[in-house]
Amino acid sequence: MSARSQLVDLIKAALTAAEVDPMPDVKGYAASLDITQPTVLVAPERITPMVALPRGSRTYVFSVLAIANQTIPTEESEAQLDDLVADVLDALDAVVPENLVTWSTAERSTYMDKAPAYLITVTTHLPNTP
Repeated sequence: MSARSQLVDLIKAALTAAEVDPMPDVKGYAASLDITQPTVLVAPERITPMVALPRGSRTYVFSVLAIANQTIPTEESEAQLDDLVADVLDALDAVVPENLVTWSTAERSTYMDKAPAYLITVTTHLPNTP
């Protein structure tokens, strides 16, 4: 299983355990450019070797994009985004062990110049298994 798939599964599990409502759609890719519900996209950015660990150990840096529904009025969309980014950050903080997944920044953004979003930088030390 790829590191991206593992991170998607970890985020989904943490959001489910927290009983987030509405539950966002968490994906490892953008299946559609139209965002009609809260969505979390996970995209790989960088892979580096972990020098202190055995050969093949890697650090993965991902961009995690928390996107509000773009089909609702702006005020509702902004409120939804505030809740969504808090839920995603809480989910990332809930991953155990703590050093497996860390986030470093959450910056205000937009998705496809349409939907309000936050771009969250996430670092993982997940094994990339076949």
